[in-house]
Amino acid sequence: MKKEISYQVSLEEDENKLEQVLRRSLELSPREIRRAKFRPQGICVNGVRRRVTETVRQGERITVCLEEEGDGQDQLVAVAGELQVLYEDGDVLAVCKPPGQVCHPSGGHYADTLANVMQDYFQRKGQQGRIRLIGRLDQETSGIVLAAKSQAAASRLSKQREQGILKKEYLALAAGNPLPDQGWVEEPIGPAKNRTEGKREAIRMQVRPDGKPARTFYETLAQRDGVSLLRLTLDTGRTHQIRVHMAWLGCPLLGDTLYAAMAEGFTRAALHAGTGGFTQAVLHAGAEGFTQAALHAGTGGFTQAVLHAGAEGFTQAALHARTGGFTRAALHAWRLAFCQPFTGEPIVLQAPFPEDFAGYLVHFPQIVYNGEDVKGS
Repeated sequence: MKKEISYQVSLEEDENKLEQVLRRSLELSPREIRRAKFRPQGICVNGVRRRVTETVRQGERITVCLEEEGDGQDQLVAVAGELQVLYEDGDVLAVCKPPGQVCHPSGGHYADTLANVMQDYFQRKGQQGRIRLIGRLDQETSGIVLAAKSQAAASRLSKQREQGILKKEYLALAAGNPLPDQGWVEEPIGPAKNRTEGKREAIRMQVRPDGKPARTFYETLAQRDGVSLLRLTLDTGRTHQIRVHMAWLGCPLLGDTLYAAMAEGFTRAALHAGTGGFTQAVLHAGAEGFTQAALHAGTGGFTQAVLHAGAEGFTQAALHARTGGFTRAALHAWRLAFCQPFTGEPIVLQAPFPEDFAGYLVHFPQIVYNGEDVKGS
């Protein structure tokens, strides 16, 4: 989509080189300046094309064409669909993604994604360009997705994310009560080792020493009947990061059948909590044929119920089947804060809860965060 910016030279910039003004005041990168130089009317002063080595005078108007209509146009199939727009201006579009929708075309999803619907939305408005998503959500996750309308806007938003200016907050419903009730999980994440090579199956990740660094902050906002409402933020963006870290803590998200019970049945944290520190081998041996007496002796006095309880008193059935009515992982990208990529105006957005999430929150009393009623979102 076409993107053009304009700027009036100040007194302090009188007789400065044009390139200096472009880099200091307009904060254009060398790459953006090079690209603009080769566009017709790419860099102009008072409507006349100028070289960046020339000087400018106070009061002169600089215009720069950062992107032409159709530059880098996507070949995405445009598919009509419902798009819940939360915010839009000439540079960005923020929408609320429903659970179950893939963000961008990938294996098995080529014409049923959020990007396909966005493409149709832009075409109906007479706009052409590439769909540039600033951070994606898992298929099961609902909530805010931000898209840039130009490469220049995308670059600035990506820089904001690196600098911690662009921040996303999530809400999740988890089985169990994490201890402590707030803190950081800083466990590396990598592909699950038991995945079958060459076989198409669901992407599954796990905490592993040779994984990539991952940091998740969580805060418990409310607890009821063994379920916690958590607020979470990410310092990194690993695949399934929140889901993996919460399962590792022994508090898998409601409805998360992929991570509620890990490869051998329980997360490391749940094993430790449920067996008082006894090994996976003892648990496995005890559960496959040992008598009740042997179980009692082999677990240091822990009862059969405790052996199967896992994390904080939950039964194995609870870890596997307790979904709270969710047919997907109960995770919602709730809030997004960023600055308009060219004006710097602060923007804070909040996504309404989907039906399943809102329906579960009625079980909680009033939930207040920063003086606001969360349930009123």
